[in-house]
Amino acid sequence: MIQRLSKAASVIPAVIWMYVIYDLSDKPAPKSSVQSETLALRLVRMSTRFSSMTEGERVQLSLIIEPYIRDIAHMAEYAILFILLYIAMRVYISGRCGALILSLAICFVYACTDEIHQYFVPGRAFELIDIGLDTLGAVIAAVLLLFITKRQKNVSH
Repeated sequence: MIQRLSKAASVIPAVIWMYVIYDLSDKPAPKSSVQSETLALRLVRMSTRFSSMTEGERVQLSLIIEPYIRDIAHMAEYAILFILLYIAMRVYISGRCGALILSLAICFVYACTDEIHQYFVPGRAFELIDIGLDTLGAVIAAVLLLFITKRQKNVSH
């Protein structure tokens, strides 16, 4: 009984992270834009490289990099989701390959449902490019995982 509960609990972090993604996607466009614009401006202000710029120039630069911040955020969200799903799937599936493929598939399906959800959020839209970015984030995490595990295997031999 306890072992089954422990096994079931392994999916909780992934489910919580899926809710975080859902919550971020549920924000209307103006609120979502303000969040990413604020982050971009903070990054520009933090960098000493741009310290000689006026505040107006920093704001302009932050508006230029904001779309890239959004793209990176998409990939990072799903890279994290992949890792959490992979950890959970390893509890249920003995083979690494099966856990990896299933985790990637779940990330892709969740990215699709996330975009469908955004279609119904004011000011947001269904974007195929976002599904691609989300899936790319998961794939990058999978490749890194394979690289790290292969490297660990080589070190231990």
